[in-house]
Amino acid sequence: MLKHHWKRLFFLLLGLNLMVMVILLILFNLPIEDRAIPDQGISEEESISLAIKTNKKDINKLIDHYIRKESGDFDYKVYLDESEVVLLGEIPILGMMIDMKMTFEPSVLKNGDLLLEQRQFSLGRFHLPVPILLKIMQESYSFPEWITIQPKQQQIYVALNQMKLKSDSRLKVKKFDLNKDQFEFIYEVPLK
Repeated sequence: MLKHHWKRLFFLLLGLNLMVMVILLILFNLPIEDRAIPDQGISEEESISLAIKTNKKDINKLIDHYIRKESGDFDYKVYLDESEVVLLGEIPILGMMIDMKMTFEPSVLKNGDLLLEQRQFSLGRFHLPVPILLKIMQESYSFPEWITIQPKQQQIYVALNQMKLKSDSRLKVKKFDLNKDQFEFIYEVPLK
């Protein structure tokens, strides 16, 4: 009887092994479950925002490069000083070119644009009313369309949201602190 008992156990073990192998073969040959990419809640009309932190030195390089590219003649210069935005240039008055310097106090608006409120100005050694000087400046220089000179309010509105950048991306100011040399911008890239 012992002779037949091991034969049954052998066939039982062989059957179990074959069954495990068949199950494994079936599982290996089943297609992989195709999972959908989780929805991140971003539609085609939306954009992603990238934070940019920089300093005065780099912003001054960028401003200088942009003015050279846009104006061609480079009749004026804009740079960030220790506590103000400075505009240097020449203005034609009575057929003569007279040196001009204006300083502005920047403030960040809720929409990410920049407002430059006129602080001080000098025209050679003469002092003219600021609205007149801004009006002359508006007529003398060709500024990009996203820069609006407002002589009556004695300010310059810098609509960074309207600045034409590649791929319809936009730039917004988040922090503009001249005294601490801290500048933060949001660069929005549309997902189209």
